[in-house]
Amino acid sequence: MTDSVSPNTGKAFATWHSTSDSLVSGALEQLDKGTAWLTSDIGARREVLSRAIAALVDAAEDLAALTLEEVGKTPPEAAGEIPYAVSFLEVARDLLDSHTFRTAQEGRVISEVPRGTGFLIAPYNDPVAGLTRKIAPCHAAGAGALVRPSGLGV
Repeated sequence: MTDSVSPNTGKAFATWHSTSDSLVSGALEQLDKGTAWLTSDIGARREVLSRAIAALVDAAEDLAALTLEEVGKTPPEAAGEIPYAVSFLEVARDLLDSHTFRTAQEGRVISEVPRGTGFLIAPYNDPVAGLTRKIAPCHAAGAGALVRPSGLGV
């Protein structure tokens, strides 16, 4: 187990376990198998993004407090992280309304289909918005996402 230490206080406030490479590989395989519902239902993707927006807004105060403690941002920076994160989810959701996933071309129909899973590295100094900036487009495109914490700040 490793301690998470607040840059503001120098005190440990939580602990975490490292994940093995084989567990990460297994998680990626499961994501590839388990995201078929994403590819076929744009309405479901839109709904999940809308629910994520509502969840971030509802948890804004708690998330700002965690960001303040874990990353060492100032209170205004930590509070600003949440609306910034919400903006990425809103853009991804709105693109689902305007993007054409099927195009007729020379007597054929071309469909855009998600491929694979995003393997995302979480930025240490921008935990909520930095992750949301990466997860939102993966989800809007119908792909899964696996997040790995940054090695910085550990």
